[in-house]
Amino acid sequence: MASVRIEYVSLGGGPGDDGRQNIIYSVLGSEGAPLAVTSTATSGGSRPEGDEFGGRATTYVRLTAIGDSIYMAHGADPTAAATGASLRLAQDIPEVVRIPAGNLMSFVTITES
Repeated sequence: MASVRIEYVSLGGGPGDDGRQNIIYSVLGSEGAPLAVTSTATSGGSRPEGDEFGGRATTYVRLTAIGDSIYMAHGADPTAAATGASLRLAQDIPEVVRIPAGNLMSFVTITES
């Protein structure tokens, strides 16, 4: 069964800081246990919300698909799908995504035909 681990992180400059925010400095929080992902997109009150940490209006979220690859979408009222603006998260490879505070996240498993 697929699931996704959701961790909120802060980014900063790397060695020889050239202004890019590309190094994870700290994990600010998480959604706790991984969220189960099924063939029906996460919807309604089940969608995790981008949090505001330390007054940041935008937070970066490290997402890790566990057990299978999944699709993810975020926004005011997102629905993850195999088409459209969804991001494909490969199994066991963490991805860092910029999520404005208040945006919701939706996930769905990938079904290959």
